[in-house]
Amino acid sequence: MGRQSVFDWSGLRFLEGIFRENPRAEHNWSFGYITIKDQESRPVLVTFFCRALWKDDMLAPATVSRQLEERRKHDPYHLTSHVMSMGSLFTEGQHCYIDRSHPRWREAIGLMLDQVDITDERLDVSTLVLRDFVHDDELNQLIHSQGFIKIDMPESCVVEDLSWSDLDGYLGSLSARSRRHFKKDIEPYARCFDVVVQAEASEPEIDEFHGLYENVRANNHALNTFSFPRKLFAAMSAHPLWEFIVLYLKEEHDRRPQRRPIGVMFCYKNLEHTYVPSFIGMDYTYLEEYPIYRQLLFQTIWRARSLGFRRVDLGMTASFEKRKVGATLVPKVAYVQAKDNFSMELIGAIQNR
Repeated sequence: MGRQSVFDWSGLRFLEGIFRENPRAEHNWSFGYITIKDQESRPVLVTFFCRALWKDDMLAPATVSRQLEERRKHDPYHLTSHVMSMGSLFTEGQHCYIDRSHPRWREAIGLMLDQVDITDERLDVSTLVLRDFVHDDELNQLIHSQGFIKIDMPESCVVEDLSWSDLDGYLGSLSARSRRHFKKDIEPYARCFDVVVQAEASEPEIDEFHGLYENVRANNHALNTFSFPRKLFAAMSAHPLWEFIVLYLKEEHDRRPQRRPIGVMFCYKNLEHTYVPSFIGMDYTYLEEYPIYRQLLFQTIWRARSLGFRRVDLGMTASFEKRKVGATLVPKVAYVQAKDNFSMELIGAIQNR
């Protein structure tokens, strides 16, 4: 299960500590772990689930979420419900390990779903979500027979070629079209920025980083989620496996009287193998003038290579931009089972309208 996203042992322990004992309902999550072994103690299936408050339109088209967010300005919990999901709202990747070479792997999936049903009743959730699967006909048929509906998720974006050692090597790993993109939209602007990698941040910097993150979250309707508590960002600063890649405009380009960051990437170092830019923050007032997002993507890949990592998990959404910097796109699906279809039908009606 390690070497993916933020769900190695240290990452999950970190998340368990953050999403508890918070004043707001959406910031309190419950984690549960399932391990199914055979008679010889060989793991056949390993996964984890998280109970959390979701926006019912989280995986709906962005046009639907934009309409619902207008309503939530006055009613913040409109069309929200508790969901038990494989994985968590913080992570993405292969949340379920299945040993497909084992002769009883299908039985293991049935046992997992039985346990999920028991937990579902106890925790009073409205929807079950099995997330982040690559489509597989046999697995699809097996899960579908248990009453789940398949939906498409945003593509997962992964950079797996970090074998290069310098800029020419990086450019050589890109397609001809991506090289042209780099020469036009990334390289000319690099001289406009100071790039600072920070393991820690001061209290004022944490406030700045939190605000930049909120700018992006509020505009990302392709994966519509609640905010994260501020203490998350303070905990990142105190944790040895997190670091911040921060963009500042050079003095000759910055019109503000005080030097302030215009972009930040929140990065997790997973088992010295996978570099994980979990979330991004940006100052939207500069987006038209400077390609902040593209620069942060490139600087993240460059940082991962400089640290000797072998893979970068760039996460979901914005797949078009991520492909330009060398990411491979992996289509993902989820399986949903709702106790009450009212919200799903209402969201479908909004989409059709």
